[in-house]
Parts: sequence; structure tokens; C-alpha cells
Amino acid sequence: MPPHELLLVANSQIPTHQRLWCVLEAHVTLGKNKVFRVQMTGKTHHLLTSNDTEFIKTEMELYLADVVPPMQKTDDLTDMWSSGKITGKDYWSQAQQLNNGMDDIYQRIYKAQKKVLSMKDKELINLDNATTSHLDNELMIWRFITGEE
Repeated sequence: MPPHELLLVANSQIPTHQRLWCVLEAHVTLGKNKVFRVQMTGKTHHLLTSNDTEFIKTEMELYLADVVPPMQKTDDLTDMWSSGKITGKDYWSQAQQLNNGMDDIYQRIYKAQKKVLSMKDKELINLDNATTSHLDNELMIWRFITGEE
């Protein structure tokens, strides 16, 4: 039985949609109308190929790096309060400081999300820049995809 799933592997080196061989595989697979699910592994923001992607990717990476320490501090603070190591007043004071810091982190990611949501699909994932390491392969694949071959 043939597979019914297409797996895209996103990475920080080059977006999947800029790797022309990946574009060809998706084109052929989806053209057979037998795929019922496209699954992606990796970080979703690595799929973006628009001009603004570096800003968006940087903000996502910073967000992911910045959000972990405060979340851990929140867990630690809760443990300290529940074990009686700090008073309720100290807990709420420190929790408010953590919350303010998280708000700043969320505002940065909100700007990036707003930019993504305001873009058209063609701007987010642009296949025009998809290439291969060999020009002959690139020309052959583009002719196949556009139906010129």
C-alpha cells in the first residue's frame, strides 16, 4: 500500500519551499490525489520564505529562548509557596514581576504574528526562489512543474 502522508522537514538552514527538490516531491505527491495528510516536523516558522521571514524567525527564536526561564521561575515560585518557603505576599509580588516580564516577551511575538497574519499566502511562502545546486536540474524541475515538459 502506498504512503498517504507527505512529511516536510523544516530546518533553520533553508526553508523547505526554497529547496526545489522538496517542491517537486510535494507537487508530484499532491498531484496524485492520494495524500490525505501533510505533516511537518521542525519549527513551523522555518517554512516561511517571505522577505520578512528573517524578522519573524528571529523573533520566534528569541521568544522560544526567552520564555523558558520565566516559565521555570514560575514553577519554582509556585513550589516555594506551596512548600511554605515564601509568604503569600512575597509569592504574589514575585509572580507580578514575572508576569510583567512575560508581557514584554508576548508583545514582541505578537508583533511578529501580526506581520505574518497580515500577509498574503504568496508573500509568506514564495516558491519563486526555490533552487537546486545544479542549474540543469533546476530548469528541468521548473519545466515539469509548469507543464512545459
